Amino acid sequence: MLVDRRYDPSTAQESGGGEPTDTATDDGDPGPAWGLTLISHVGGRLPLHSSGVGKVLLAHAGPGLQDQVIAQGLTAHTPRTITDQVRLRHALDECRRTGVAMVREEMTLGTDSMATRVIDADGHVVAALSVIVSTGSVGLRTVRPAAIARGLAGSRRLGWTPAVGIRHTNGAHA
Repeated sequence: MLVDRRYDPSTAQESGGGEPTDTATDDGDPGPAWGLTLISHVGGRLPLHSSGVGKVLLAHAGPGLQDQVIAQGLTAHTPRTITDQVRLRHALDECRRTGVAMVREEMTLGTDSMATRVIDADGHVVAALSVIVSTGSVGLRTVRPAAIARGLAGSRRLGWTPAVGIRHTNGAHA
């Protein structure tokens, strides 16, 4: 999975200043521990189970990849990281249902993120984007509408329409 991190001035109004935005896509290389490669941090990796974009991609990847990630172990990066497979599966189910993942200090203390999906013309989740904020600086629910709008805009650019719905890797259609 490849993550592109860039400054997003469109979040300035919601958060009081532009926040970093991550966009993740599948580059065909799950890498060690099924991590995310960060362009902004050469050689850096983010596990799928504890980052916002990772959770969105993992939620829509289907149970096979989820089982593999869980079998490799859910490493705690902070005391807030979800390391229990039942809690993680619940969070992934919620992400599939709502289209967003909210991560509160799971990767780094003092940092929260809200991620959403980007859907292609066939209804497959092909990318995720997130807004990252300092814990306590702004509520994640405050940036949620703007992030979802950006995800939907990206999805529409890829040809997705609500009539297509969302197709999950396991064949289910929402």
